[in-house]
Amino acid sequence: MCGTGDQSTSNTHAKVEEARQLKREREKARWATMTQEERDEKNKKRRQAYQLRKAKTTFVGGSRGDTMVKLQPSYYLY
Repeated sequence: MCGTGDQSTSNTHAKVEEARQLKREREKARWATMTQEERDEKNKKRRQAYQLRKAKTTFVGGSRGDTMVKLQPSYYLY
């Protein structure tokens, strides 16, 4: 009792997983070919983006203690 919907979903999932694996391999190869200076610069930008997203979140006092409130939606900056 195998329906074509099950096979199609499974096939689609396999394609998505394959695409993710290929992307990981490309990123790994790209990272491996970077110079140390390029890596340092990329990490520096990543840290700055994290700090910026973190700064957009603030704590406000409430009757039950501090609660975290997002001021703006956070978006990736790179």
